[in-house]
Amino acid sequence: MNILDLFYHHIIPEAQTGKVNCYFYYNMPFSTILVETNQQYVCQIQGEGILVPTLVISNQKEFGELLIEYVDLAKSFYDDHNFVSQILDGSFYDDEYKICKEKVVITLLLANMTWEDFSDPCTYLRKRIAFLKNDLESVYQLGESTILKSSLTVEIQKDSLNNEAPYQFIVTARGDGEYEFPRVKFGIDGNEAYIYAIQRRKQEETTYTKKINRKLYKLGEGFDITEDNEEVYGMGNWKDVTPSFVVSLNMMLTYLKTMGVSEIIAPSILIERWNAKRIALDYQAMRHYWSEEEHLEAYQNQKQLQSNLTEKFIRTFFRLQHHYSNLDIYAYPMDLDSQLHLRWNGKKESCNNALLAETSQLVQASVQKGKHPHLS
Repeated sequence: MNILDLFYHHIIPEAQTGKVNCYFYYNMPFSTILVETNQQYVCQIQGEGILVPTLVISNQKEFGELLIEYVDLAKSFYDDHNFVSQILDGSFYDDEYKICKEKVVITLLLANMTWEDFSDPCTYLRKRIAFLKNDLESVYQLGESTILKSSLTVEIQKDSLNNEAPYQFIVTARGDGEYEFPRVKFGIDGNEAYIYAIQRRKQEETTYTKKINRKLYKLGEGFDITEDNEEVYGMGNWKDVTPSFVVSLNMMLTYLKTMGVSEIIAPSILIERWNAKRIALDYQAMRHYWSEEEHLEAYQNQKQLQSNLTEKFIRTFFRLQHHYSNLDIYAYPMDLDSQLHLRWNGKKESCNNALLAETSQLVQASVQKGKHPHLS
């Protein structure tokens, strides 16, 4: 498959319609400008709340080389389960219906771009190439947490191609049962780590999971709602966090620091993932013959849900930064760009919360003892 032909003659024109055909369709609207030839491909899709970005390709030769390198790496990084188009009655479709791997890889690459990435796709491609070149798969047995009264394990696994980042950081507590903390989705490029999401998986509620959730309220130590509660950039108060999310992020950032990665970047919104949901809502409205009022109400609900998710994600970083003397937030979303920027500042560490301090120390000791994964 000629990757550049696929991109320029299929994906770009299909994106003008808002739908890219990968045997099944991805809602993917964007315009394209080829600077060197002054060619423009304008997306025709319109609708309230649809944010159409423009992909600006200033150097086609460099862009093409990087795109080919990324696609080749991704096809090796992700196994075939990431490319199965559909499952019917427990069986895969016949071979003639197999999807085009290259087209899926490129389309999902575009789905994870920020506004800045659309303006500078070569830098974005270099970053995503670095993500895939890093071999991070590892398992760390952290030992016993005296506060949680459980044995903790950290596992770093490859994530699905459909998700925002190539790796996920998974913390599991085991005692009289098993409790999985929310998973952190990330990639590493040199001294920078990009954290795209913190996601909780559904798990059965048991006596053990209830016990862990009760112990997680020890996160309240070191936080005074009457003095420390404040609003920053409309992200809400720092009390309004989920303890398990903060503990997961705490252990993840400690892992990064121990690996020598001090810069942390958290994209606040991925445009095409928002667009995909927004367009799907329009199709749903048409199928079910919603009235204009019903359609507007559904859109407002979706908008509020996205706002809540984004704000909670960012707020989790704010809360963690509050507890550490050596973790700085130096740029809020829309200061430098659309992302949150933090760094471990190299100062002597102090943490005013025993649960965070203990879980951080367990991660640091285990990673230092273990063999470091390869960072490119």
